[in-house]
Amino acid sequence: MLFKFCGLYKELDLRYCSLSIFRHFSHEIIMKDEWRLNLTTLKIGNPYRCPQMTILADEVIKLFMKNSFIRKDNQNNNSLTLLRMMKSLKKKNVESLFPQLNTLIVFQNITMDENCRDIFLYGIACGSSLRTLKWRTCSYQTHHSKSFFDWLFQRSISLQKYHFENTLGESGFELSYHHTLINNYQFHQSLLDLKINILNLSTLFVLLHYLPKLQWLDVHISDPIEAKNDLDEHLLTTMNYPIELHTVKLRSLDVRGRGCYVLENLLLKFLQSLEYLSISMYHRCENEPELNYNGYSLSILCRKLIHLRSFHFAIQIQMFEKADEVIVHNFTKTFTTPFWLNGPFGCKRVCVDFEHMCGRIQMFSLPYTFSDKNLIHSTNLMNIEFNTDLEENPRSENLSQKLATLWFGMHRLFLLFDKDQTLPSLFIPTLHCPSSQGKTLILSQRRGIMSENLANQTQLTHFNALRFFDLIDTNSNNNLQELVSWLQILPNVICLEICLTEFKYWLTNYTNNLHLCSFFQRLQRLHIDCSSLINRQMNEEVYHLFLSYIIDKDRFPQLKCLRLKCCKNVGSSWENIDQWIGFILTHTNEHRLTCVRFDFIEKEKEKTEMNICNQIMSIVQPSSIIVVHQFDDLNEYKDKGHRVPFPECLLSGSKQNYLESSSLGDLFNKALRAEEKSLMNERYENKKHNYDDLMDYDAYGSRKDYSKSRQAATAAVRLTQDIMTVLACDLNGTDAKNLDHFLQKFKMPEEFCKYHEKPNCDHQKKYRTSTGICNNLERPYEGSSQTAYARIITADYDDHLSKPRRKAYGYGLLPSCRQVSLAFGSKPIFSREYNNFFAVFGQFIGHDISLATPATDTYLTPISSCTCGSKYDWNKCTVIDIKPDDPYLRGQKCMAFPATAQAFKNQICSLGVKEQMNGNTHIPDLSILYGNTVRTAAIVRSGDGLLKSTRTHWSKLEMPPAQREGKSCVDATYKQPCFAGGDSRLMVTLGFTSVQTIFLRKHNELARALKDLNHHWGNDKLYEEARKINIAFFQDILYTKWLPLLFNTDEFKEIFGQIGESSYNVNIPPVVFNEVASAAFRLHTLVRDLFSRCTPDGNRIDELWLHDISAKAKYAYDMENNGLDSIICGLFYDYGFAHDGNFAHQIHNRLFESVNKYGQLWRNDLVAINICRGREHGIRGYNAYREYCKLPKAYTFEDFGDTINYDGIQFLKKNYGHPEDVDLFVGLNLEDTLPGALIGPVSACLLGLQFKALRDGDRLFYSHPGVFTPGQLQTIVDYPFHCFICSVVDIDKVPLNPFKPPNDSDNVLKSCRECADFDLRDWVETQSA
Repeated sequence: MLFKFCGLYKELDLRYCSLSIFRHFSHEIIMKDEWRLNLTTLKIGNPYRCPQMTILADEVIKLFMKNSFIRKDNQNNNSLTLLRMMKSLKKKNVESLFPQLNTLIVFQNITMDENCRDIFLYGIACGSSLRTLKWRTCSYQTHHSKSFFDWLFQRSISLQKYHFENTLGESGFELSYHHTLINNYQFHQSLLDLKINILNLSTLFVLLHYLPKLQWLDVHISDPIEAKNDLDEHLLTTMNYPIELHTVKLRSLDVRGRGCYVLENLLLKFLQSLEYLSISMYHRCENEPELNYNGYSLSILCRKLIHLRSFHFAIQIQMFEKADEVIVHNFTKTFTTPFWLNGPFGCKRVCVDFEHMCGRIQMFSLPYTFSDKNLIHSTNLMNIEFNTDLEENPRSENLSQKLATLWFGMHRLFLLFDKDQTLPSLFIPTLHCPSSQGKTLILSQRRGIMSENLANQTQLTHFNALRFFDLIDTNSNNNLQELVSWLQILPNVICLEICLTEFKYWLTNYTNNLHLCSFFQRLQRLHIDCSSLINRQMNEEVYHLFLSYIIDKDRFPQLKCLRLKCCKNVGSSWENIDQWIGFILTHTNEHRLTCVRFDFIEKEKEKTEMNICNQIMSIVQPSSIIVVHQFDDLNEYKDKGHRVPFPECLLSGSKQNYLESSSLGDLFNKALRAEEKSLMNERYENKKHNYDDLMDYDAYGSRKDYSKSRQAATAAVRLTQDIMTVLACDLNGTDAKNLDHFLQKFKMPEEFCKYHEKPNCDHQKKYRTSTGICNNLERPYEGSSQTAYARIITADYDDHLSKPRRKAYGYGLLPSCRQVSLAFGSKPIFSREYNNFFAVFGQFIGHDISLATPATDTYLTPISSCTCGSKYDWNKCTVIDIKPDDPYLRGQKCMAFPATAQAFKNQICSLGVKEQMNGNTHIPDLSILYGNTVRTAAIVRSGDGLLKSTRTHWSKLEMPPAQREGKSCVDATYKQPCFAGGDSRLMVTLGFTSVQTIFLRKHNELARALKDLNHHWGNDKLYEEARKINIAFFQDILYTKWLPLLFNTDEFKEIFGQIGESSYNVNIPPVVFNEVASAAFRLHTLVRDLFSRCTPDGNRIDELWLHDISAKAKYAYDMENNGLDSIICGLFYDYGFAHDGNFAHQIHNRLFESVNKYGQLWRNDLVAINICRGREHGIRGYNAYREYCKLPKAYTFEDFGDTINYDGIQFLKKNYGHPEDVDLFVGLNLEDTLPGALIGPVSACLLGLQFKALRDGDRLFYSHPGVFTPGQLQTIVDYPFHCFICSVVDIDKVPLNPFKPPNDSDNVLKSCRECADFDLRDWVETQSA
C-alpha cells in the first residue's frame, strides 16, 4: 500500500529503517517520479544504523546512468560516466532531482568521499525549494568545509535555516576571506538561521559579512579566541554585519587574555538589533590576571546591552592567584541594578551565583537557558550546591535572599539531601516565598527528616506541583516520616509526578495513612512514570491494584488528569493497553477524569489507532503521545439512536405543541426569568466587589428597553437549546443557513421585542440620530447601536447554536489561543509607506463602527465573576488558559473576561442561532465622539452647539472634558482627571485620545464659526450643522485618503469606483460584519511599542512605551512638553509597523498590565484575545473565506501558497492539524500583501465588501447627492487634509499627506501659516430662509 500510494507521501523519515528497508525505499523514491517529484521532507542517517548516505548516493548514480549520462556504445565506462555526472551537477542550470524538497536532515555516521558529498549537495540538496538543511558530520570531515560553504553561497538560493555541526571536541569548519573572493561569493539574501561549529573567529566574521539577513546565530568556535591579529583587524573595520540579528548563542568558547574584548566588540556591532544573548566560555589569562573577565568587565558589558530581553551567561575564569573578593563583589553587585530586576520588556530578573573551584571562579545566570531556539525560563538548580547546614556554613546565610530573587523566573526547585539527614530549623523557612505562585518542588531519593514542630510551623504555599525525582530508598526506615513531613508543609500541591514503583510502594504500605489520604483528596493531576514496567507480567501485576485504587471518586474526588509517562515497548508490556483504557472508560461513574494520556518512549513500536468502548485513541505526535479524550458535553445524548434529524424533530406529532405561540410564550417567559435571575446574581457579585461602574456609553433610555433586548436575545438562544435537547434534535450535518432561517419562523411574543414598534422618522430625514435609528427609513433599526452584527458566512458553533468553536477538523480540539499567539513574532519591522498616525487613525475607525459589548448585570455593569473556572459558561465569559511555563504570563492560570452580549439577528425576535451585539452605530459617523445613545449624546454637549471640553492655562487648544476618577484611566487625580467622551475607550491610549481630540476641536471651531455667520441659529441647529460637516470631514478622510492607502489606488477603484463618487442604495444594509469586527479589521500588527513626542517645530522630545500612555492621563497634562499636541505631532514622524504577522511586545504580552489586590502582576495578550474572540463569535476558518473570495479551497497547507508564503505555511503546519482549523484572524495576518497595498487578498476582499456596504447603505453619506449642496460638498472635498490638521493642532508644519512620514520628495512638510481657514460661505443662511 505504501508504494501504491507513494504520490501521497511528501515527508519521509528513514533514519530508523533497517538496511534492507532503507535500500528498498532509496530505490523507490529515486526511480518513481510520483515520489521523487513531490517529496518535501527527507531525513536520513543516525549514529546506530547502516551507512544510509552511500546507499542513497548509489541510487542517484543509477538514475543518471539510466537517463542520459552514458553512451550506448560505452556502457561499461562507469568512471567516465561518474566524472561527467559530477561536472554536470555543479552547473547552475541543472534541474534538481527533488524539485519540491524543502527540508533535508542528514546524520553522517561514516566518512564520505567527494563524489558522495557532491551528489548530496548538488543532486539532492540543490533546488530553489530547499529551505532547511541540517547536517551532522562524523569525525575527520573538516576537509569538506570549502565545498559546503561553496554550495551555501553559490547554489542554496532560498535556504533559510542551515545547521552544520561536527563531532564535539574536533576542530570546526574554516572559511577564509581570500577563498570567498576567488570563488566570487555572493551575499546570501534568504538565510535567517545558522547553527555551526567553526574553527576560528575569522570564519565567523566572514560568515556574518555574507549573511546580511541573518536573525538567529548559534556558534561554537574550537580554536582559542585571542587578541586581534592583522586579519581580524581588517575584518572588523571593513566587513558588513547583519542588521536584523536578534538572537546570538556562543557555545563553549575558549577565550585567552584580551580575546574577551574582541568578543565584546563583536557583540556591540549588533547593539541595535540584539534581543537574546547566551554566552558560555572559559577564560584563561596566564600573564595578565587583571584582564580576567571579572564582575567589573561584565557589568560594563551589561550596561551597554540594557535593551536585551534576556541575557544568559556561564563564565569560568582560571585564577592563578586566590580569588579576589573585589571580583566577587563586582560580579554580584552588577545584577542588583533596577534594569536587571525589572527591565523595559517586563520582568527579567537574573539570579547570579559564583563557585570557588580549585583556583577557578564560575559565574552564571539563572534561570535563563537555551534549548535549540527556545528560551527556557526554568531550571532544576542542579548546578548550585545550597548547603542545608545553615547554622554552620556562613556562605549559605543569604540563601533566602538568593531564592527570593530567583523565584521570579524559576519554575522548579530541586533539593538533594544525604541519607537520613535531619534538616536544620532555618532551612525550610528560607524556601518560603509568599509573592510567588505555581512552582514545582522536586525531591530526590533522600528527602531529609524534619522535626514535627517544623512541619507545623511552616507552610510552603507557593508550590502547586510535587515531583519525586528518583526511586524511593526502600532500605530507609524513615520513608513514611519523610513523606508525611513534606505533604504537611505543601498545602497547595494539586499535581503529583511519581515513579510507578514508588506509587505501588505507597499503595502497599501506607494505604490508610491519614496525611496521604488527605493529600489524595485535593489531587487534580497525577503523572506516573512507567519506565520500570518492561514486561507483560509486571503489567498484569500492577493493572488491577493500580486502577482499582485510582478509579475511585471517593478517594480521588478532584482528579481530572491521569498521565502515564515513559511507557516502554508497546508490543510486549503494553500489548493489552486496551484493558487499561477500557477499564477507565467503562467506569465513568466511579471517577471524574477528563483526560487520560499515555506517553511512549520514542523509537519503540507504536500502535496508531485503536477503538475502545466507542472512544478514539490516536497518536498526536508520531511515536510519542497517545491522548484519550473523554466525552464532556453533557447535552449530548449517549444513545444516538433516539435522536431525530433536524427539522423533522420540530415537525412530527405532538412535538409541534412546543412551538405554538402560547406554549412558546410560556417557555420564553420562563427562560427570561431564569436569565434575569442569573443577571441579578451577577449584580450581587459586582456589588460585593464594589464594582458599580455603569456603562454610560451603553445605556438605553430606560431599563425596560434593556430587558427587551440583550436579556431577551440570550433567553431566546437558551430556549432554542432546551427545545432541541427535549425534542432530541440531531443538528449534525445541518446547514447553518437553513437552521437559522427556519428557527426565525418561531417568533417571540410582541411584548418581549423592542423592535416591534416602528419609530417615527418624519423629523429625522436631514440629520443623523445619535443612535443611528432612521438612517434607513424603510428598516429604521438597521445599522443602529445595540443591534446585532451581520455575517458574510453563517456562524460555525460547536453545537450549531451557541457553543464557541473549539473542535478541530475530524477530531480533537483546536490549539490553545495563547499557544498560537506565542508562535507569532514580537519583532515588527518598520514600514516607510505610512506613519503611526495612519495606524492610530485605523484604530479610531474600528472603534467608531464597532464595540463588542460585554455581557453585563441587570444594571449595565460588566460582569466581574469570570474566573478560570468559567470556561463552560460561554454565554457570560471567555476564558483563555495559560500554561505554567508561559514565558511572559507565568503565574497566571488564565485570561478571563466577559463574553460579548447577544442580540436578535436582523432585529427579528425569534428562536435562533446566537449572534453578538455591536454597541456602537455601525456607520462611520463619529458616534465615538458624539455618543451612540440619546443619554450619552446629551451628556457630552454644551451650549451654543458646542461639545464639552477642558481648557488649561498652558494649552493653546482645548482638550476633552474631565470625567469622574477611575472611569477611563487608572492614574486620575483631582487636578489631572481622566477624559470623557462618547465612548468609554477614549483613553485606551493617548494616541487614540489625540485623534478624538482633533475632531472635538474641529466641531467646536465649526460651531463657533457658524454662529458668527448665522446669529439666528439656535443651539440644536448649530450642533447638528457642525456635526454634519465634521462627520463629512471624517468620511472624506476615510474614503479618499485612508482606504486608498490601505488597498492601493487601483484596487480601491476596482472595489469602490472613482474616488469621491457615490450614490445611495436603499437595499444595502449598512451593518458591520462580525468577521470584520472580530478578525479582518483588527489590524493590531500595525500597532507600535513606542510613541514619539515632539515640539511644535518638529523636534523630537522623547519616546514613550505604549503601556505608559495606555489608560493613563499623565502625559496629556505635561505642560512643559505641550500635552496631547506633542503626542499628535509624534504620530506624523514615527514610521508604522508593517503588516507582517509580527505584533508589538506591548500588546502581545503586556496588554492592560496591572497589579491586582493580592500584589500579583496581571497581563493580557491581545493576539490570543482576538483569536479566542473569533471562536466565541463562531467565525469560520480562513479556508471558508478563501472560497467566498473566489480563491480555491485548500486541502493541504501547501495549497495556501497562493496567499501565504513558505514561512507562514510552516507556521500553520506547526500549530494546526488541518487547513480547515486555521482561524480567520491568523490566516489574514499571515497573508502576503497585494502589490502596493498593506493587506492581503482575502483581507482586501472582506474589507472592500464591508466599507462599500457602509458607504452605499448610508442614506446620509457625505458625497451622496442631496446630502450637501454642490457648493458645500466641493468646499469640503477641496479643503486640504494637512490644513485640516493644522487648524486643530498646535504644530508648525504637517506632511502633505499626514498618513505618510515626511520626506523631501513627494511628501514634504507644509507650513501651517500657508493654510487658509475653512470657507463656510456656502452655509450662510438668511433669517427669513
